[in-house]
Amino acid sequence: MPFHRVARGALLLGLLASGPAAAPARAQEGAAPRGEPGRVVVLGIDGADAEVFERLRAEGRLRHFDVLAKRGCYAHLATTNPAQSPVSWASFSTGSNPGKTGIYDFLRRDPDAPGKIGIALGEKTRIEGPVGAAGRFLIPFVGGLAVGLLVYGIVLLLLRFFRVPDRARRAAGATAGLLAAAAFGAGAHRVLSWIPASLPKAVSSRLGVSLWSALGEAGVDTVAVEAPVSFPADRARNLHLLTGLGTPDVQGHWGFYAVFTEDPKEVVVPETGGFVDAVAFGPGGAAYTRVYGPEDLHLTGAEKGEVEARAKLARGLFEMKVGVPSAKRFEERVWRHAERAVQSSCILEIRRDGAARTATLRVGSGGPRPVLDLPLPAAGPAPAAALPAPGDPSVSWGEPVALREREWSGYVPFEFVMNPGLKVKGIGRFWLESAGGGGIPFRLVLAPVSFDPRDVPPVVEVSWPREFAPSLAAKAGLYNLVGWPCLTNPVKDSMLSDEAFLAHTRDLTAERRRKLKAAMEKPGWRFLFVLFSEVDRVQHAFWRHLDPRSPLHDPEAARRYAPAVDEAYVAMDEVLGDVLAAAGEDAVVLVLSDHGFASFRRGVNLNTWLLGKGFQAGTIGPDRDVNEIFSGRNFLAGVDWGRTRAYAVGLGGIYLNLKGREKRGIVEPADADALCAEIREGLLALRDDDGSRVVREVYLGKDLYRGPTAARFAPDLVVGFEKGYRVSWQSTLGGGGAEVIEDNRFPWSGDHCSVDPSLVPGILVSSIPLRTEGAGVMDVAPTVLDLFGVPAPKEWDGRSLLPR
Repeated sequence: MPFHRVARGALLLGLLASGPAAAPARAQEGAAPRGEPGRVVVLGIDGADAEVFERLRAEGRLRHFDVLAKRGCYAHLATTNPAQSPVSWASFSTGSNPGKTGIYDFLRRDPDAPGKIGIALGEKTRIEGPVGAAGRFLIPFVGGLAVGLLVYGIVLLLLRFFRVPDRARRAAGATAGLLAAAAFGAGAHRVLSWIPASLPKAVSSRLGVSLWSALGEAGVDTVAVEAPVSFPADRARNLHLLTGLGTPDVQGHWGFYAVFTEDPKEVVVPETGGFVDAVAFGPGGAAYTRVYGPEDLHLTGAEKGEVEARAKLARGLFEMKVGVPSAKRFEERVWRHAERAVQSSCILEIRRDGAARTATLRVGSGGPRPVLDLPLPAAGPAPAAALPAPGDPSVSWGEPVALREREWSGYVPFEFVMNPGLKVKGIGRFWLESAGGGGIPFRLVLAPVSFDPRDVPPVVEVSWPREFAPSLAAKAGLYNLVGWPCLTNPVKDSMLSDEAFLAHTRDLTAERRRKLKAAMEKPGWRFLFVLFSEVDRVQHAFWRHLDPRSPLHDPEAARRYAPAVDEAYVAMDEVLGDVLAAAGEDAVVLVLSDHGFASFRRGVNLNTWLLGKGFQAGTIGPDRDVNEIFSGRNFLAGVDWGRTRAYAVGLGGIYLNLKGREKRGIVEPADADALCAEIREGLLALRDDDGSRVVREVYLGKDLYRGPTAARFAPDLVVGFEKGYRVSWQSTLGGGGAEVIEDNRFPWSGDHCSVDPSLVPGILVSSIPLRTEGAGVMDVAPTVLDLFGVPAPKEWDGRSLLPR
């Protein structure tokens, strides 16, 4: 095999996704299924609310659910505390409380680094590349020596055949051998330089044995599609699994979108971490920009240092201009591109036709790399150093994509070229909001770019076995691998219209139905799990259309979009119909949701409250965006740790600055209980301007969680708000606001996170009778194991719901 192909294989084997992860789990050994039960299916519906579900069922709009419930049972299902998707789904899949899963929130603070916040499902570290420092020296040297000796011997034999004198033969052989050795050594050194010295690696935070792993190891042929909190893919015998919630996009984020616009007023840093770029159409009618991908592993340390220095300078220039916002647009644009110059990228060419209300897009791979140039100026498409000249042969252009206004494209391929030996393939979809003209600016949105399921880098473990992901694509067509593909973030940031969001969500539901159908066609399976998340996402974005008391309620918009919530539930009834038809009449079918839903009208700045009550000292830091989580910045920069006794991070957690646990802790462990009681009493007394109660209950972490991670990572207090209230956006990131309670004026208007769990239960529907009194999400997995006669792992907390 040619050496460059070997090197390319080594590079691909070295590429690791930089996103949240879950380590493979091992089931209890020696377990064996009891008897020969029929098929069992668990359908997960993220965010299905009991009140909405019961209303639609009473209206006769959930026909398949009604049949299932009458055959077996229906009940409320208690969620976790807090009622958050990663917390609840981790507890469901492992039958364990958060103290044993290690997942307490979407976010996790680091007690050893005050102010540092990370993604709770995992963190990024670095490992040595496939070829170490010794290999970089030995491979060219030893290989060159071997090649030189081989060439020397061949030349001696050939010249001997032509009767060349010995002395001349040896001289010619030595010369040829030295040249061959030098050529091989230089070539090998060049190819090895393409292999990165270090690689990003995803490290899991989730602990515990998953349901699908336990069944597979016990001999039950198991399929899990969109398995939550299971990236990298859990491994087990007899298991076919595709990861879900927690799977990163190509940038290693949870869903990094992009907006390309002619309106400079839109060039801002969105709070949820999207990328907004101002494009300018040149004399030739084309605009150019970049779509960013994985970290460029080909950059040398010196190049990376210079890029980071330039990005720091660009950010400094941006932050110096504190006057009229429009005066900062150029600097902000340059900064946003400069900080991404450490990533691989593709070139995006945009040509528009204002009269026809269309645009034509082309994606280019290769070409000049914007490593040491600030890529895009204030006017004009780009300097020659950053983007290609027309006809540049170093750029490989994809097929043109024609797009009409207010229409989603199909999946567009991206190829992120780091060097000749390393290319990462992705897919993404565009929405053309406006082709521009007539005083209306051009506007284009790009959904988060997913890894291409047909060609995922070998150790980006989105499926087990590896061929499961491409086999589903072969049967069901292309599909998105991002664990949170619904575009709630750009909706929250007012960067995407309700129309575009709803069309995209409908497409995702149809795509997942095709994927489920392909998975169920796998012969021989006995247990299947699948998760649909669109109900949750639509409610996050559209609850303002249901709630007349929402600060953003618009009766006209509500008439158009409020029915979308009911539509999402009805679509799940159709999915259940698919499952019932494919699984067979004698299959056991369980349907559950991880939590319910409530309106999010008012945000509570917990850090502002703690500061005002003297529990915290210092100042509330500047507003942050979620993307900064991946940069390692200090989110609590204004906190005076020498005088701070408590701080809030995440969606409802409060942490004591505890001596012996926190790096700058000042609270004596003996004083912790009294301090928690004082904070709890104050929060329970909190009232809104109209006298409404804000907090339903404040829970002690030590009463909620049991397990190896609880003492270090669990919050000391968990706030359970009344319906209508939630932790504010900036409190989630360790910040706050001027007021303790403020209107939530973001389109993300429905939620469950930090709402008291008793107010947002999930649902449980079963085709067989179950003992449902007091049932919670931790009880479903033990029930499934019991159906197959498989003993539950001894560390599980849940109980079987089967009648005794």
